[in-house]
Amino acid sequence: MIDNEALVDSWLREESTWQQQFRGWDFSQLTSSGRISFNMSEELLGWDYKKIICQTLAKLSDANDNNKDDEIYLLDLGTGGGEYLEEILPRLPIRGKKLTVYATESYRPNFLLAKQRLTPYGVIVIQTDSDSLNSLLPFTNDGPKFDLIISRHTCYNTREVGRLLKFGTGTFITEQVDGTSNRDLIELFDHKPQWPYFTLGYASLTLKHQAPFMKLVRAQESET
Repeated sequence: MIDNEALVDSWLREESTWQQQFRGWDFSQLTSSGRISFNMSEELLGWDYKKIICQTLAKLSDANDNNKDDEIYLLDLGTGGGEYLEEILPRLPIRGKKLTVYATESYRPNFLLAKQRLTPYGVIVIQTDSDSLNSLLPFTNDGPKFDLIISRHTCYNTREVGRLLKFGTGTFITEQVDGTSNRDLIELFDHKPQWPYFTLGYASLTLKHQAPFMKLVRAQESET
């Protein structure tokens, strides 16, 4: 049996190695060891974020057939190191349309990594100043309007999302973490949740008041 001191030493060595290898949002060090499984996490959540995106894009592509629109605009907010977007790009059903993709990231090391990773796919990666509920997005009113905006675990300004969506047809998909998630663990370290107010109810109410022209189609939460 390994004693506590030896166990802690092994963790510290592993942490040191991982810090040297860790880039962006690449958690393969944990998934390869079997400690976590993102697939299992999505199964427990009760929805499949990738599948929802692909199904939505397929519907938008079919709708654009009727509108004779040959180009689809996609925006990924807070792309991290671009790992997730790189993974789903080949799977996106665009029905022969031209897909123009933009991605934003505020953390400079991740921005540089995302730019390196996504530029070969033709993705336009833009560094933003910060991620907050009041952050303005770096697009002018006469700039691109997006068929689909996605945000996975990144905070967003509801008004800005509404401003950049194609009116009447644009879709916004976001997967977020409840602001009170892991409260017991946070309090164990003598801290308090940073955003306790951010819940599904808060996000839905904000959408109603800040972007009333946007229709809430689906809202779902999990106890996981």
